[in-house]
Amino acid sequence: MAYTLGNWYYFEAFGGNSGLFLNREGSGALQNHQNISIYKNTTGTADNPDHQFKLEAAYHNGVIEGCSIRSMLNEAYGLNIYGYGSDMTAEANCNLAIVGGTTSAASNYNDTLIDLLTVDGDQMLYRIKLIKHPGLFLTATSNRNNADVRWMKESGGSNQLWKLRTSETGGSSGGGSSSYGYPTDENYRTLSRGFTGANAHRGIDVVAPAGTPVYAFADGVVAWTQNFSGNIYPNGDENSMESMGNFIAINHFNPAPEIASGTYVQTVYMHLNGPALFNKGDPVSKGDHIGNVGNTGYSSGAHLHFNIGVGNLASMAPGYEGYTSMGSIGVVDPRRYLPDYRVR
Repeated sequence: MAYTLGNWYYFEAFGGNSGLFLNREGSGALQNHQNISIYKNTTGTADNPDHQFKLEAAYHNGVIEGCSIRSMLNEAYGLNIYGYGSDMTAEANCNLAIVGGTTSAASNYNDTLIDLLTVDGDQMLYRIKLIKHPGLFLTATSNRNNADVRWMKESGGSNQLWKLRTSETGGSSGGGSSSYGYPTDENYRTLSRGFTGANAHRGIDVVAPAGTPVYAFADGVVAWTQNFSGNIYPNGDENSMESMGNFIAINHFNPAPEIASGTYVQTVYMHLNGPALFNKGDPVSKGDHIGNVGNTGYSSGAHLHFNIGVGNLASMAPGYEGYTSMGSIGVVDPRRYLPDYRVR
């Protein structure tokens, strides 16, 4: 038996039988540079997302070059090395950070890229090393509860040996067992207009009364928001965006590349009845309430216009801030991900 990319695991320290699991410290929504420790799970491993992490493939130019360890609390965050200065071989702290894309100057991609070295595949025992920081391994600093986890030089000790235990719950935060979900609840799955192509109607129009909550499709980071009564020409762009009304754009890692090929997904939620409930740069979790259905912009009645774009552009990576026109990315029919939507 071996690990599988895309699956959720518990990482037990000291090769298993310690009862101490990789853990994010603190509570509430994740924040950049939130510390990682090992912690005894007293509530049972089946229901504690603080201990559950996903092995996510990392692509560069379409080729897998390693993976990252993503938090169930928000998949945009991965285990990261922090505080090493200019020395790529210096031992440093392990925390959580927004991963970002391979070409973004602000990206943590290189600091989250890891490899798992097999010690005993049948027992799921591994040593975990950073790829871009030579010689540094994931290390529990002691066998005490709440001990720090750091990236340290290889020692061969049991404190650098991790047992992967399969998650019983899987999935993601924000409700449900899937890592993505519908932007409207189950009472609002009727469309007044469907997707008609990349050069035509690039999304779907969901019929719902004004004020109906709108939810985040998946874990991600807000790339852009538009206040209809404020700035409607981002970055000096003179192409009118007033047709979109109040809207929010969120960048995600693609939760289902088997549906549409590409590392990233960008979702856009238009015609909201007021400003979005999150700001540019804010992390969001699947199912977060991000706004409400409205009738702003070029709209003849209350509805949510919802777009999904899939691709590999750096501007689609979680952590990038700025609006990327749907005309420049690979839009797909949202019903490929969300088949319960039906045109009336």
